Amino acid sequence: MIYWARVTYGDEKMTLHYNKLLLRGAAGLAIAVAMISSSQAMAQVTGAAEDTNEAGDAIIVTGSRIARPDLKSNSPISVVTGQVLQDQGTVNVEEALNQLPQVTPGLNANVNNGGNGTVSVDVRGLGASRTLVLVNGRRMVPSTNTGVVDLNVINPLLIERVEVVTGGASATYGSDALGGVVNFILKDKFEGVEMSGQYGLTSRGDSETWTLGGIIGGNFADDRGNAVLAVSYTDRGDSFQSERAWSRIDQFGGSATGVAGRFDNLFTNPFVPGGNRAFNPDGSVRPFINDTDLTNPATDRYNFAPVNYIQTPQKRFTMTALANFDVTENINIYAEGSYVSSEVKLQLAETPATNIFVNANSPLLSASARALAASRANPTAPLTFRRRLTEVGPRIQTFNFDVTQFNVGAKGKLFNDWNFDVYYGRGRVDSSQGLQNDVSRSRLTSGLNGCPAGSPAGCVSVDAFGAGRITPAAASYIRIASAVDQFGFDRDNVVASANGTLGSLPAGDIGAAFGVEYRRDASRFTPSDPAQTGDLTGFNAVKPVNGSFDTKEVFGEVSVPIIDMLTLAAKGRYSDYSSVGGNFTWSVEGDFRPVDDVRMRATYSRANRAPSVFELFQAGDQGFPVVVDPCFRGQPGGVRAAPAANVAAICVLQGLPDPRTTVLTQTNSQIEGTFTGSTNLREETSKTLTGGIQFTPSFADGLSLSVDYFDIKVEGYVSRVAGGTSGLVGECFKQNITTAAQLAADPFCSLLSRRPNGELLATVPLTNELLPGVDNVLRTRGIDFAASYDFGLDFIGADNGTLSLSSNVTYLMDYKFNGTEFAGFASADFGTLPHWKANTRVTYSDEIFSLSLNWQYIGKSTDTFGDIDFDRTDPDASARLKAQNYFDLNARVKATENFEFFGGVQNLLDKQPPLVQAGFTATNTDETLYDTLGRRFFIGAKMSF
Repeated sequence: MIYWARVTYGDEKMTLHYNKLLLRGAAGLAIAVAMISSSQAMAQVTGAAEDTNEAGDAIIVTGSRIARPDLKSNSPISVVTGQVLQDQGTVNVEEALNQLPQVTPGLNANVNNGGNGTVSVDVRGLGASRTLVLVNGRRMVPSTNTGVVDLNVINPLLIERVEVVTGGASATYGSDALGGVVNFILKDKFEGVEMSGQYGLTSRGDSETWTLGGIIGGNFADDRGNAVLAVSYTDRGDSFQSERAWSRIDQFGGSATGVAGRFDNLFTNPFVPGGNRAFNPDGSVRPFINDTDLTNPATDRYNFAPVNYIQTPQKRFTMTALANFDVTENINIYAEGSYVSSEVKLQLAETPATNIFVNANSPLLSASARALAASRANPTAPLTFRRRLTEVGPRIQTFNFDVTQFNVGAKGKLFNDWNFDVYYGRGRVDSSQGLQNDVSRSRLTSGLNGCPAGSPAGCVSVDAFGAGRITPAAASYIRIASAVDQFGFDRDNVVASANGTLGSLPAGDIGAAFGVEYRRDASRFTPSDPAQTGDLTGFNAVKPVNGSFDTKEVFGEVSVPIIDMLTLAAKGRYSDYSSVGGNFTWSVEGDFRPVDDVRMRATYSRANRAPSVFELFQAGDQGFPVVVDPCFRGQPGGVRAAPAANVAAICVLQGLPDPRTTVLTQTNSQIEGTFTGSTNLREETSKTLTGGIQFTPSFADGLSLSVDYFDIKVEGYVSRVAGGTSGLVGECFKQNITTAAQLAADPFCSLLSRRPNGELLATVPLTNELLPGVDNVLRTRGIDFAASYDFGLDFIGADNGTLSLSSNVTYLMDYKFNGTEFAGFASADFGTLPHWKANTRVTYSDEIFSLSLNWQYIGKSTDTFGDIDFDRTDPDASARLKAQNYFDLNARVKATENFEFFGGVQNLLDKQPPLVQAGFTATNTDETLYDTLGRRFFIGAKMSF
């Protein structure tokens, strides 16, 4: 019998059908978890894959397509087990991955301003688009037009383990594995029923989060087949910046676009002191008070922090089905399908309307405002107006993602010891970004001018000249109730591969693998009508983007045992991209074991990455990055020293007074940027060297120690010009420019311009080059240390359980972009990159109880905000960010054979994040790296039978 159920959350309705058993199981689960609670926790990490395979069967390890009798790999592999993920209450898998010191945290649940509703993983900090995400060794469809997979599509309940290869693997998998590979291995032969639920919240009582899920699976056809179905639902609550002392007030001056409104540069010289005039509540004018101390009630600057999230709310439904069937003894057919529906909300401060022109004779102006306008050299010229439109309400962005992925294929034995695997994969993403409480620029302009002839139909006068003066009717008139942008991505993927032996040598078999692959990626983006016409206040017009390209590849690898102690391997892949042409990727590897206890490994690879659809076709998006203007010495916290002569010369050529003699104050810490792609982009080329040694002493069973060196160099690195807006400004003001012609010809300064009030504007395209003919170069080097030791406590008595110790440490030696060092620094363009990061875990466990303590260490770094010329010696950019230590405590109790409780405390000591001015998301810290929620608790239960 088939049952139908309609599940509703938010504005989404999904029709689902379950078999009778699963429906009953879900009902039982709801009753069971109604009496318990739980939340999110951190996952235990092991330093490398274990070297044993208890079943004795040949398996394929991430990083190679050759089946091996053990789990060894020539590339460093970190493993996070699925059991530990579930035991520790992990709701979003990036929480555990981001604790790996080899991973640079990217978009996550704490990113509000600048987020897009997705979460990602970034191995080695090369960018999430250079980390390949696989499920069971197969590609997932990207959820964004940048080619990045949203980890929300992975159901944590089904994860057997996660293997993270921390070296380039493009020769094995393709171009987007420059930084590494994250492979989610699922439970594809599950038997039984498992249901779990958890609930949690912070010590402040917010970020309430709960999740329910279940798995059902079993064998059929005399155990020749197996089918698994997993379903889960997560509801993640929100936290606001207003609910934390460190984040409720912007520590860096807030915004000069305040609630009172103001006229900008009323006089001929826009830099005459007092040229900006604000409004009193009665509409009369007065001098603008530009105090960056937002605790001063008299300041006209605006504190935008309170209404922003520090944890974004999410509702997520996932359903995954897996099945396989042995057609014969030598052929197995399989199918994998998943559906994910995710809704994430972001909330920003109310619209800052800037550069709005008001007629000098507007009937809404007070007598004092009209008199002031009449005192100008050109009394009839329009007035430039700005105001924070608080009466309209905070801007809300709602991201909805519907992601469907399926793979169908066959694998089995060809002949002798040769095996094959062939499959077709299809993925589709349909997503939307809904905007609420944005403002129509045309309606605002007509309303401020008293609805003159030619105004839009239904015009309502908008008296915004003073705090609280906009009426509900006026707010409703200028408000864009809803604007929805549509995005989609489609991927078709066909792969056929075979592996086996080419023969034997005295030291062993010669392993080999080869295959072919075809992919087609297509992206589509349709902005809303207000976005396309440019009527969204604060944004330029956005054009639709549609594009596609296909990739044809052939690959192979061979592993040759030279002697008993030494094995050499070579891999190669030829890729033909319809967008950039053909290229060849290769690697050579070595494995040397002089004694049983010591193993040495090394790889050298050359890889290529083709630009994504988004990078090729981005038409021009608006953004507001945080940038220090070197021409404005007045900054939050005081007045900077006078700049060098070459900086002053560029300021004057841009139309500003000489900053050495005139102290101007930067009224907005954010500048307007326009970000574009380029069809002239070439592929990136990377060279990766890794080498290490692993020590597993026979005299200490369960002990493993390893150290690995990595060196990754990417030439032609696709990035924003000069690395980003901050870098663009820095590169421009490094130059020795003395004429307007030189200014216009300079590749950096030509991308900068200024408004009449002196504010910077930037156009920031994507490029492969630092200068014409000179490629961008990104290079990162470092050392990974890993240790693990599992041992029984029988020496203090029988049945006393096991103690497990594990530690992963990374020392980042260098992270240089075009010669500028970012290792040990926090920057707006590359985030916070401390030299030292570590994660250490101690676990006691026996048959019914386990207790774990996790310690995450984030080393010290230096905030570069204000370091205009990137020489790392600027005395005004010397903020030191202290090392951070986070401790988590987790426990699990097996109450009966079929029922378990688990719970814990994250950020046990309630450590607050350091203030980071170089961030671009206006939270006072780097919320991708540091904990923003403080102490939080979870408790949950799992039932299986």
